[in-house]
Amino acid sequence: MKKSVGVIAALTVFSVSALFPLASSAADLDIRVGGGRGVAIGVDVGRPPPPMRYEALPPQRDGYIWVPGYWTWAGQQHVWVEGRWERERPGYAYVPGRWEQRGERWHYEPERWEEHRREEAYRDQERHEEHRYREERRDEHRREEWRDRDGR
Repeated sequence: MKKSVGVIAALTVFSVSALFPLASSAADLDIRVGGGRGVAIGVDVGRPPPPMRYEALPPQRDGYIWVPGYWTWAGQQHVWVEGRWERERPGYAYVPGRWEQRGERWHYEPERWEEHRREEAYRDQERHEEHRYREERRDEHRREEWRDRDGR
């Protein structure tokens, strides 16, 4: 089984590297193979992601968590990925992907599932929702400033 996982991980890394030959001038790939935890592919780019888009939170579904939409990098530009439902994984907490500035570059840390106690998972979800709320307010404030500046 371990050998199969290693072969799958190696093939994944090779396949992803082959998919991004033109992206190397605009982006740097960060490909990591975790000890039995799969492959994580991060990306570093020179442009910040656009402001988050507002997505209304749908009603709760038993056995599922809402994964909010996010910006991903598609070779030459940021592309919006719509929010979706993910089946809960008992004993794990969903950690959303995020962009962070590192010097003059922007690094995308991909979404993942981490082992967690249920209480920690709820706290993480609350923290994420609070962060999302602050980003939405910030974006709304920027839009108002632009409207005021443009005289609309």
